[in-house]
Amino acid sequence: MSQSKIKLVRRSLQASTKTPIPMNLIGTPEQ
Repeated sequence: MSQSKIKLVRRSLQASTKTPIPMNLIGTPEQ
């Protein structure tokens, strides 16, 4: 998944939930 795709997904999720989503929850591999 590309960075721009991740940003689009995060933006759409934030818009739907009205809640900020930390970057570490989406687009980051499990440590």
